[in-house]
Amino acid sequence: MKRVLILSAVLGVLAAAGCGGGGGGEIQTKNAVYSGGLSISQGGSNSTAPIDLVLTSSQDPVSGTIFRKTDGVVLTVGGTRSSLSVTAPGERYNGTLTLATNAATLSLTGTDAHGPLTATASLSRSQYINIAGTYDVAEELTLTITIDGQSQTQTNSGAGRIALQQDGANIRYTVPGTNVARTGSISGNTLTMSGPFGMAADGVRYTKNNITFVVDITDQNHFTSVGHGEAAGTYNGYPFAMVGTDTATLDRVQSGAPSRAAAATATGSVAGPHAVGLAIGAGGKR
Repeated sequence: MKRVLILSAVLGVLAAAGCGGGGGGEIQTKNAVYSGGLSISQGGSNSTAPIDLVLTSSQDPVSGTIFRKTDGVVLTVGGTRSSLSVTAPGERYNGTLTLATNAATLSLTGTDAHGPLTATASLSRSQYINIAGTYDVAEELTLTITIDGQSQTQTNSGAGRIALQQDGANIRYTVPGTNVARTGSISGNTLTMSGPFGMAADGVRYTKNNITFVVDITDQNHFTSVGHGEAAGTYNGYPFAMVGTDTATLDRVQSGAPSRAAAATATGSVAGPHAVGLAIGAGGKR
């Protein structure tokens, strides 16, 4: 006879790098990152704004983004190095970009909400961008679990809020509602992580348990991670295996904004950021 085994797995997107014997592997920097201060002259006043310039293409036509750290605005970079275009809602600039070994120079003129301005920056090649902050997360997990040779696939979703902490190239956050810390590392604008796929549950013993993903971040306010996980072991003595794909979209929270979890609760949706509780039914022997 058959009976249904309920296997509850609490899963997260950002798995801990190097946990469970798994390492992050070699990190490849696909895009160039330059950091420094943008000197702004506007209406007789001068100011400096720290920025990250991420170039997804440094050859003409150039492409990339500028992340202005003072207000979190992301500007789109396009055009050519001798005829550069930099835009954001309500802002438009033209200028030049000069690239040298481990350095970049920006010269811009244009207009924002306060009027015309000029801006220059001498930037240094950076080892990594800064993604520290609080993010709203929308997550979807598709999981296939096999117990005693029978499989079932289920898709679950959740929403909530997390705080990413960054110390140099090291990234860390705590899964909401748990004491589980997720860690990883960032090189240039590439975030790489690996670690446990399934978390601890009564009756579960893992012999394999790992999730890995790589994220190229060109917008420090909004990015999507896709993780691929595998786990195997026993549940109350029954052998099981599970594979899954976890997709999460992270949006930087502006001060005072309500969380997605609160909105989901208000509308009767199930909230569970990076810690979705899954009740998967599969056939098992008595």
